[in-house]
Amino acid sequence: MARKKKRIEKKVKIGDKRVSVYGFTAFEIQQKIEALEAEEENRLNPTFRTVAEEWQEEHEKSVEYYTADCYKAPIKDVISEFGDLKVSEITPIDIQNFINVYAKKGYKRQTVKLRLSVLKQIFDYSVLHGLIAVNPALSVKIPHSVKNGTRDLPESADIEKIKAAVKQGFELFPYFVMYTGMRKEEALAVRYEDIDFKNNSITVNKVVIFQDGGKPTIRPHTKTDAGMRTTPLLAPLKNILEQSERKSGYIFSPAPDGKTPYAKGAFDYAFSKYRKLYGINCGIHQLRHEFATLCFDAGLDAKEAQKILGHSKESVTRDIYTHIRESRQKQAIDKLNSFIGT
Repeated sequence: MARKKKRIEKKVKIGDKRVSVYGFTAFEIQQKIEALEAEEENRLNPTFRTVAEEWQEEHEKSVEYYTADCYKAPIKDVISEFGDLKVSEITPIDIQNFINVYAKKGYKRQTVKLRLSVLKQIFDYSVLHGLIAVNPALSVKIPHSVKNGTRDLPESADIEKIKAAVKQGFELFPYFVMYTGMRKEEALAVRYEDIDFKNNSITVNKVVIFQDGGKPTIRPHTKTDAGMRTTPLLAPLKNILEQSERKSGYIFSPAPDGKTPYAKGAFDYAFSKYRKLYGINCGIHQLRHEFATLCFDAGLDAKEAQKILGHSKESVTRDIYTHIRESRQKQAIDKLNSFIGT
């Protein structure tokens, strides 16, 4: 009968600790020691990927769903760029070069700013945990050539198509956003019970968020405190809503009884199908800007429009108003040039 191999013990120092490593051969023990040393090295001097993922996990516990969601793409981008580098080896010039290259791709200032903001927070986390002494992203600047971005207003042809196509069902959704100025997640959470037909108002006090593969969850609070509001029920929308045979449940629902809101995949499919069917090019957020245009044309000042739109800052509404003015001025110049050229 073969003798059973005896397990060997070897005491070694890993970092500042002495540990016992066990194995049946010297080769096995050496492999385990090397694995422990690599693990200790990565703990003391981790890769950017390791730190970024740890920061992301901790960060998502302390912020709203919307903030965490908008950070996902920037986090993916910075990990793709710096992931395999040791966090202690990344220099200010490395980060500046990344921002410069990203800016040259034509992205708007807010998009570039988000990438830099994520980098600064990840390196702050590294400083806090003693991995580096100084945040290398603090001295990095966004190039002056990067422009502030504002979504284009929808084309008048799209607006007319949306009006012509409106009826009960999904065709109502773009029309609803255009005449309420609600965000997508706000509009999808509205129930018939939130509508006061007598006083011509709609209460906005909840949103749909998509989690676990796009499953809809109702959150009893809007994106910001300013989002908790009452928005006017305008006559064109009221006329359509009053024609509905259903008087309860979610206005926009894949279920005939309106008991459930749309899941992300179902909504995206329905909206894509709608745009293709009616030849509409604009996106949902552009329709929110169309509502801002209605406010502008009606003579509402920025403060009044801010309350209806649910912007957290009046400056956001003012920027949209400025964009509307500039777009109108450009259209006027184009018309004048076209006239002179004929």
